[in-house]
Amino acid sequence: MNSRMNRVGTGIAALLLSAATLTLGAKPSNAFPMFARKFHFQCARCHTMVPRLTPFGYAFLRAGFRLPSNQVKPITFSNSVAMSIVSLTAQSRTSPNISIAGMDTALATSLGKNFAVHVRYTTGFKGGSQSGFSDLWAQYNTGARGTYWTARIGQIPVVDGFNLMGDHRTIAIADAQLYGSLGPLNNVNSALGDFGIGGYETGVQAGYVTGPLYTRLSWLYGVKQDGSTQDITYNGKAFHDVVLQSEYLIGNQGTSIGAMYYNGRRELSTIGIEDNFYRAGLFGTYDRFLGKVRRGIPTWQLELNGGLLYGVDDVAAGKPVASYATIIEGDLYFNHKTAFMVRYDSARMAGITGIPVTGQYTFSLANRPAQNLILNAEYIKVNNPGSDSLTGMVTFLY
Repeated sequence: MNSRMNRVGTGIAALLLSAATLTLGAKPSNAFPMFARKFHFQCARCHTMVPRLTPFGYAFLRAGFRLPSNQVKPITFSNSVAMSIVSLTAQSRTSPNISIAGMDTALATSLGKNFAVHVRYTTGFKGGSQSGFSDLWAQYNTGARGTYWTARIGQIPVVDGFNLMGDHRTIAIADAQLYGSLGPLNNVNSALGDFGIGGYETGVQAGYVTGPLYTRLSWLYGVKQDGSTQDITYNGKAFHDVVLQSEYLIGNQGTSIGAMYYNGRRELSTIGIEDNFYRAGLFGTYDRFLGKVRRGIPTWQLELNGGLLYGVDDVAAGKPVASYATIIEGDLYFNHKTAFMVRYDSARMAGITGIPVTGQYTFSLANRPAQNLILNAEYIKVNNPGSDSLTGMVTFLY
């Protein structure tokens, strides 16, 4: 029994803690320059560095791609459609790789005073992303500022709070460890299969906004046995998983606190997990403008991020197994066109002997020399198991 428990524990730890290569996580950037064309803004008004959002950009997103004035503008191809192509070079100690990760085509726009749609399709290339839809949803808002309700239906991001926006908190290529290859939330390759809730799921979401407080409750189909989060029903049961998210923005510089809770009830017997799993997270961001501020964009901006994540999985071999993860990160932005980032993440299993604490250091540099071009470089060093990788990426936007 103990040996069986240790094998299952080791497998789950591998799912939670193993390092995936950067090329597996690379995907086109979640950036939409059509809004800059529509409202005559700089991209830096909504992004500290694409794809991360400022408080202004986050309020714009939650309001269904609307300004507080809720001004209705005619819909054109230029102001509602965007495209991006990602080319990347990844170098690890075992295998260099050069590829075009994929091309994103996105339609995102408000419709009148209350509706909005978002459709994003990725065309994958050899060695890059898989083809398919990511965002595919419609939203209704009762308003665009102050206090209002929202309702969203379709294929939606699972975890997408203010502190978490932008391809799981990335300014370069790899997902942050808390929601990436070593974190308890995302899918990881291992001998026992994949398990993750970090992508998109089909379902419905109800939201409530009042001033700086944003809350959402989602009912979702859940995940497949292989860890993918596509449109499914399992044993005839739909809308079986529940997600509660909330964040409170403090001031207008980006300081915030946020929390999330995920209750999953899919049986994943192929990897030794029975009916229930839980994830709970608490996150905080401190932002400070340095230097002059022009049109809402600071010359320098300092950002500190921290997070705690707790998870429980019911395993077929015995008692529920708990896991923990932490993140601490520092970012420095220059004119919202250049970003420097350093991050340390750790994850561990509790209650099972022989499972080490895994840590990862990440160093990133990103620069947007033009509205339609983003350059990235990122170095990752992983402990337990030991590995490192260096990646460069070029993103072209329309």
